[in-house]
Amino acid sequence: MSSKHLIFLLVFFCASTSSFGQSEFDEFTSLKSKGDVPIDFTTLSSKKVETDINKNKDDELDKEFFINTRFFIDELLLSGNVLFNEPLSDYVRKVAKYTLRQEKKLFKELRFYVLKSTAVNAFSTDQGIIIFTTGLLAQLENEAQLAYIIAHEVSHYTEDHVREGYVERQNQKKSKGRYKRMSYNDAVHTLSNYDKDNELEADKKGIEIYLNTTYSVDEIYGAFQVLLYSYLPFDERVFDTTYFDTDIMKVPGSFFPDTINQITQEEDYDDEGSTHPNIRKRIDEAIDIIGDRESRGDKNFQVSEEEFNRVKNLARFESVNLNLAERNYVDALYEIFILQHDFPDNRFLDLSFTKAIYGLAKYKNHGRFSEVTRKLKKVEGESYVLHGFIKNLDRQQLNIVAYRHLYDMTVKYPSDKAFKEYFDDYKKEFCLYSNVDIEELKAQNFEDFKTDLDSNLQTFNIEDSIRKVDESDLSKFQKIKLKKKLRALGSDDVKISGDEDFHLFALRDLIVDKGLRDDLRSSKNTYENEIEDEEKAQEEAALDAQKNGHHLGIKKLVVVDPIYETYKLNADRNHGKSEDKKISVSHIYEEPFRKLDLEVDVLDSKTMNANDVAEYNEIGLIKHWMSEIVDHEDLQMLSSSHDKMAEITDKYGTSKFMFSGIYGYKERSEASIMHLYGILLLYTAPFALADLLVVHNYFELVAFEVDAENDKVEFVEVHNVNLKGINSILRVYIYDILHQLSSEK
Repeated sequence: MSSKHLIFLLVFFCASTSSFGQSEFDEFTSLKSKGDVPIDFTTLSSKKVETDINKNKDDELDKEFFINTRFFIDELLLSGNVLFNEPLSDYVRKVAKYTLRQEKKLFKELRFYVLKSTAVNAFSTDQGIIIFTTGLLAQLENEAQLAYIIAHEVSHYTEDHVREGYVERQNQKKSKGRYKRMSYNDAVHTLSNYDKDNELEADKKGIEIYLNTTYSVDEIYGAFQVLLYSYLPFDERVFDTTYFDTDIMKVPGSFFPDTINQITQEEDYDDEGSTHPNIRKRIDEAIDIIGDRESRGDKNFQVSEEEFNRVKNLARFESVNLNLAERNYVDALYEIFILQHDFPDNRFLDLSFTKAIYGLAKYKNHGRFSEVTRKLKKVEGESYVLHGFIKNLDRQQLNIVAYRHLYDMTVKYPSDKAFKEYFDDYKKEFCLYSNVDIEELKAQNFEDFKTDLDSNLQTFNIEDSIRKVDESDLSKFQKIKLKKKLRALGSDDVKISGDEDFHLFALRDLIVDKGLRDDLRSSKNTYENEIEDEEKAQEEAALDAQKNGHHLGIKKLVVVDPIYETYKLNADRNHGKSEDKKISVSHIYEEPFRKLDLEVDVLDSKTMNANDVAEYNEIGLIKHWMSEIVDHEDLQMLSSSHDKMAEITDKYGTSKFMFSGIYGYKERSEASIMHLYGILLLYTAPFALADLLVVHNYFELVAFEVDAENDKVEFVEVHNVNLKGINSILRVYIYDILHQLSSEK
């Protein structure tokens, strides 16, 4: 499968804690939408385009504006990541209603949603949709700051900044001929960024709206500070260097950095390459607008301080989920550390800790650690200590720290299947890939070892030891190596603490009470035999698949939000036709193919109705799960959503999920020397010209199936077909894929 198409496939798819809703934190898994699915989500994009074009009275806005913006925002809405009718979006709407209480008509035009994202952002559309990220809600300090950001985004809407930006790009196209259809990333950028004049205008209009409330004027500046430091974690707490300690394992303080990288961001930063003016300019403008007005509010909360704290913490819990899914394991650990201050012994946080340390050890063992950790020079603030600690651990040390904690969590939650699954998978990892020498593990107390070490060093004679090396039968090179080490011990610059061996003593209770060494030796032999058998079976299956196709024998399959994209000759996507074909492909998957002993359920975002909120949430979760598995590539491991998928597999009665994308293209043959020869000859000229003029149609079908029981990709199929993607042809290829999935040897 080409990386291009795989990426394309993924694209679619400090206040104290109150008792309010405490149980939802104890039982937290992830944020989900509730109630009826809003009409913004259930109306087809092509219908929105048609309606808005008919209503449009702006001569400068062409059809492409409505096509590009409506289809793009709908891809975001239907991703399963936008929240509605739940605590976060409900609260934002309440604050917006109060903030706009003098403009009730305007409030009724707007719809407020929350996007699950670690980005600290908010954006509005010309349709009246305003979206706030969970990353933003996690960072805010009070309700007043949210009210100002709402007022700012509402001003982008009332001042038509989205439309103005589009018209400006069209003018560039006409004058320079360099404008091209927006890519996906360009569209995301456009939704949340305007030029500096638009931003300052939205600040001005937003302040005017804000001043009609009783919120504190000072919190306008507070909101700017939140944005200034939004690249940092949602709180700054000095990291506790005993955080990883247990009753048995004590991590020496020498593994933690003594200093941190100080926070460097300043208000008056260089904003030449930024779409937003710097914070200093925005604050100065705000001071000028506010002036010496006598009417000034003084409240930080108007709707509910208790509800704000609930929403902020829910957003922070979700941030842990998102960082795990994005493989930002150290960032997730720091957030867990912060949240555990107010939520000790919280199952979700304990399980998230398990997933983070598990992920770090997996990537360390397979030489991909740099993918999931940041360069220390790019880390600022208190989290630097944690990032530095993780970097300072070598492979064996990290694996034993992981083993210690994963095992202890199974003891803390003895009947919890999720903890056991991660530990069982990690035990196999530990035995096969950690590089830990089981025989070196100690049954001794680490502190006793250090006491003995200090005593031995006081009586240790370096010169006598060098003499014994010289008299030994060791080779020349072994002698050189040993004598170098001995002389280094005599150096004043070298201090022997024994700290580097702390991990060897971290499992001593399991060695003494559980026979850990024997258990690991036996388990390693079992795992090695299993892998040998599995590799042999995979080789045989691969050879058989080349000859006869796959034979997976699946009885029940869930097809997740199949994609169909069709492109014009100029490489622009044909949005309307793509939407129609996507729906028709979903119907093909649902057909009762004869001779197939396979039941298929299809989750399709384009055919949802108001009652399908459960399916909407499932699409979002499954896409997160699948995206993370693809990021892991050939590294076999349980995803951070593995335990959450259990509820979905139970509902559908299968652990088999398939993802597919069909991409239809049109093109003409490129002129070649053979065409020139053909044109020059009287009898072949018509054929050569026809080949150059005729439009050739072809499509590519990409499909892969993943088993949620072990998070393994079991099946991948790619078809390149030199035919037009009409339904009768698509049906043949879809049948072939389903046949391979369902048939048995």
